[in-house]
Formats: sequence, C-alpha cells, structure tokens
Amino acid sequence: MTEPIDRLMALYDDLENVAFEDASADLAGVAHGWYVRIRQTCRALLLLHSNDFGDEASPLRRSIIEHAVALYWLVDAKETALDALSRQHQGRTKLTADNLGEGWSITREDLSRILDAEIDPSPQETYLKFTHQCQKYGFSEIMVAWLTETATCHPSLLSAESYVDETDGQRVLLKDSKRFAETDVKLALSIFLLIASGAFNHLLKGQPWTTELEEIERQMTAD
Repeated sequence: MTEPIDRLMALYDDLENVAFEDASADLAGVAHGWYVRIRQTCRALLLLHSNDFGDEASPLRRSIIEHAVALYWLVDAKETALDALSRQHQGRTKLTADNLGEGWSITREDLSRILDAEIDPSPQETYLKFTHQCQKYGFSEIMVAWLTETATCHPSLLSAESYVDETDGQRVLLKDSKRFAETDVKLALSIFLLIASGAFNHLLKGQPWTTELEEIERQMTAD
C-alpha cells in the first residue's frame, strides 16, 4: 500500500486542473504559495533525513508546522488575513529600510511602494502570532512540537545536546547525530501535510480531495 506521505504529495501534482472556488486571485496566490512551500520543504526534509541530517533539519520542520497552521488560519479568515499579512510585510520592510547601510545595492527609495502604501488595520493581526493561531484552532499538541523544534533552531542547551552522549555517565563528544527514525519522520510530515491539505481543499472548486483525505486519515489512524 502507498504510504500516506506519498499519497498526500500526489494530491497537487496536476496544477493544470486546479480551480479555486472561494478565493480571490490574491488569496489563491498566497494559499498556493504556502501549500507548495510545505510540499517542497517536506521533500527537502526527507532528503536530509535520508542522509542523517535529521537534527540539522529542525528549522525546516518548524517552518512546515508554521505554514500548515497559518494556511488553516488563512483559509478561515480569507481577505482579512491578507490585510494582516500586508501590514506585517510593510512593518518588516520598514525595519529593513531603517537598517540599510551604504553597502547594500537596495535603497529606501526602492522600497517606497511598500513603505508608502496605505493599509487599513485588520482584526486578524493578533493571529499573525503562531501561538494565537494554535490557541484559536485548538492545536495545543502542535504547539508543543513547534516549541520543541524552536528550541533547537536557536543557540540553546538543546541545540548542543544532540552531539553529546552521557548515557553511561561519561561525557562523549559526537561529531554527528542519528536519532531520527525514518518512520517517525514520515508520520510527522504526514500529519502536518494532512492539516495543510484539508485546509487548502476548502478553497478548491468542489473540494475534490475530500474522499482521498478521509481515506488517508483512516490509513494513518490504522497504522
């Protein structure tokens, strides 16, 4: 039987037959972009894990988690989410502009179109925070996974722990780590891709993935 991760990956292979039903061009573009980023990042992760770079892949796992939950929010909030994202983009662009030095080829004037745009506040701006998205949609367990990955994405005690072995009471310094089992990785990726696919399916005309997603979920539960 085909594995869940492979079945989920196959859902969006045929872009020519994709039709959006309940989405503006802007909303469809962002949703498509996030969904493809999730799929491509899953592919990258599988390559990294197959070459024993599981620990080093934590920033990518965190990115998948964030994009899957954010896509769920985007499909729910639609245009008001886009307004919040536009304000976020403007704020980040301003921060970039304020820190530009002489050595950069880009200038503040190059960013003026974004900086000078008039963007109304959105009631969805609070949900730009990942923690607020998780609280809103009841993703407390996903929040735990995100916190775990975040701890190893930045310099911390946990980011060093993978390369030190103290199981026998003696500290041994390791040059690499091979803690991740392939089956565990594929299951985790399948869970987040299932969440993202379910959300994305709601924007597609006729929700064509519904039956397949239900079958994949039953397969994952049975396994």
